[in-house]
Amino acid sequence: MGAKMKVVGYCRVSTQEQAVNGTSIETQKLHIQNECKKLGYQLIEIYIDGGVSGNDGNRFALNRLLEDAKFKTFNCVMFTKPDRLSRNLGYSINVVKSLEQLQVKIHCIEQPIINKPGLMFNILGSFAEHERDMIKERTDSGRKAKWKSESSVIGSLPFGYKKVNGKVEIDDLNSLIYNRIVNMYLNQNYSMKDIAVKLTAEGIPLPGASNNKHSNSWSSTTISDILKNDSYTGITYQNKYVFESRKSKKTNKSYYAATNVEKDKSEWIKRTYPKLIDQDRFDKIQKRISLQKKKPKKQHSGLNEHFMADNTLYCGYCGTRLRKLKTNEGKLKYTCHWAYTTKTDLFLSNRNKCILKPIDAKEADDRIFDEITEIISDPGHFAQEWLRDTNIDELSDKVNRLNKIENNLRNALLDGFRLVQESDNPEIKQIYKDALRNKEQEFSEVQNSLKNANNELFFAVNKVNHLAEFQSALEDAAKRDKIGIYFSAKAQFKTFLCNLPFQEKKRIVGAVVSPEDGGKYLVRHPTLNDIADDTDSIPEDELYTSLPAKGHILDGIFSIDLNRIQSIISSLNYMELLSSAVPG
Repeated sequence: MGAKMKVVGYCRVSTQEQAVNGTSIETQKLHIQNECKKLGYQLIEIYIDGGVSGNDGNRFALNRLLEDAKFKTFNCVMFTKPDRLSRNLGYSINVVKSLEQLQVKIHCIEQPIINKPGLMFNILGSFAEHERDMIKERTDSGRKAKWKSESSVIGSLPFGYKKVNGKVEIDDLNSLIYNRIVNMYLNQNYSMKDIAVKLTAEGIPLPGASNNKHSNSWSSTTISDILKNDSYTGITYQNKYVFESRKSKKTNKSYYAATNVEKDKSEWIKRTYPKLIDQDRFDKIQKRISLQKKKPKKQHSGLNEHFMADNTLYCGYCGTRLRKLKTNEGKLKYTCHWAYTTKTDLFLSNRNKCILKPIDAKEADDRIFDEITEIISDPGHFAQEWLRDTNIDELSDKVNRLNKIENNLRNALLDGFRLVQESDNPEIKQIYKDALRNKEQEFSEVQNSLKNANNELFFAVNKVNHLAEFQSALEDAAKRDKIGIYFSAKAQFKTFLCNLPFQEKKRIVGAVVSPEDGGKYLVRHPTLNDIADDTDSIPEDELYTSLPAKGHILDGIFSIDLNRIQSIISSLNYMELLSSAVPG
């Protein structure tokens, strides 16, 4: 190398190394300056990457150095140690090869043996790469040890918690907001979007609002993340998923993000938090989220003010959730998919055609909202009426009768199969087949009726237990006084409810029925057992035969929850409510 050698220096230091003696930027610069002075080289510029990992190939200063090398303004790059260039062997070799192609030499001060790339350069590069892996392993081990001892938190704390003297505690203000979000979603039936809109409109600060980088508006994504976070149950598992390196399309910066690939359970880290919600309530939230995902997409545009009972109506025969239908004449109906699908669809799904006739949407909505209005307006009276109409003994008898009918039909079907197989006469065989097909349809209907009767019995037993708790709660003076003001003017309150906007009515229906708790309305046709005054003289196999010409019956299967009703009332507009519901 001659006195006219034009040199540029390159310095790099990672965030972790900045305080380590011998690797600081200033120390590297000084070594490069002294080396150039000693050898009589002309130092043109020093390129510096500060706070950059030796494994990161996306370095601004080094990339600029490689671009500048194309202009032949220097013919040597000087650095202190091989790992300053890179800790990644493959990347180091690529950099050196790029410089060689431009006829630019390298000059390593502390290990000059590598100045001519060859075997030793590869060996030293391998050691640097190994050292980088060891540093990462030691760092990860130390970090995981802190996580497992709960002296350190993975990521940021969930909304509703704060750290005081190294200990995670409940943040009183934000925990109240968390409980309100849960109440609005679970009890008041608000969507995540509606919750976000309400919190934003009220100026409630969102997670991280103190940081200027965050938006001032809540979003449905933020609400979703909060509602899905199991940390609030008191126990969660972190370090569950494999992370991968990604690049931001906007900034081109690298970052790590979780994948859906789970790590081995031995690597999971258990984390405890002060409990903000019980497991049963959290599970109900997840169930409602799951139900919302399964909601059918809008089948018709411009129908936002119709189908109030959507998502709560089920077929009383096959148990399928009813779908919305707009007929060619423009009429709006609720209908069972298996009543009006194609024969091919029925065959491929191994289903029989359902017997449920469509029900007018407005008729169903009005009947259900009238019942919901009665419940909210006078829950105590409705509870007594409901309890009086709930005859567990009668339901038990119904289940027993249907069990007998099912057994008789099953035996008849077995006999029918035998007759079909044994008959050699084609005409007689066809008669048996037709009779067998009718018996199969009847058997399917009875099975569905039995399934629904068992459901009714189950809910009736639970209803009696819930109503006992309800009556006890209603006798509580504090709770009675808190909501009694609305119930004191039942007629006015009912009028107020009936005058609510359609979407509010729909929200209230969903909140009271609570599909995530298994609540629903079963739609079926009446039977003689429903409408006949004297059922003793009617043959048992006719007693439960459906009568489509007689219209529809809507059986509500859900529990009355005073706390939920109180929560629904509290979600209404207080000023309008008071002016409508309180005399004078």
